[in-house]
Amino acid sequence: MSNHIRVTTTGEVTTIALDRPDDGNRLTNAMAEALTAEVDKAQESRIIILRGIGDDFCLGRSMQPPPPGSGRDRWTSCARMPVR
Repeated sequence: MSNHIRVTTTGEVTTIALDRPDDGNRLTNAMAEALTAEVDKAQESRIIILRGIGDDFCLGRSMQPPPPGSGRDRWTSCARMPVR
């Protein structure tokens, strides 16, 4: 999981924050996986707020090369993240 995803829950409201302001909160592979997992966990909340820390919400996908042996599917998985 990523240490660049911050989650707080107060009552029935879950806030998920992208916390990588030094790079415009661009999503890395680890962040995309953590974000998906946290949204899945927050399904019991009535409200889910997604926000970015700093000046930018999210400038897109980080163009880091994929880890060795990860395959193209892992590299493009963010584009297939479900919208709920």
